[in-house]
Amino acid sequence: MKENLPLELRVGVDVGCHSHNVAIGLSTGEILEEFSIIHHQEGFRQFFSRIEKNEKIYGCPVAVAMEGYKGGQGVYHGIYGGKGSGLEKSYCDLGILAGSIGL
Repeated sequence: MKENLPLELRVGVDVGCHSHNVAIGLSTGEILEEFSIIHHQEGFRQFFSRIEKNEKIYGCPVAVAMEGYKGGQGVYHGIYGGKGSGLEKSYCDLGILAGSIGL
């Protein structure tokens, strides 16, 4: 029997050196958008702005997953995976990042 979990907005980040690939989707498995951002203040403003836009549309909590140290399994392969997907929740890191660029 499939468990009926509350709706959640999920954000996956494939971390790169100069740019990062991002996927935003729902816990249902539906991908809402995919885009790249540059590793600069304006890129992170775009990142947070697009998350906020979707958060307002769907009115649900946001979960962010990023690659662990030294890469590992890519976000696009495990964004909707459970335990052992190779991804880490990074709420604290993103909160610090948002504050450091004035968001």
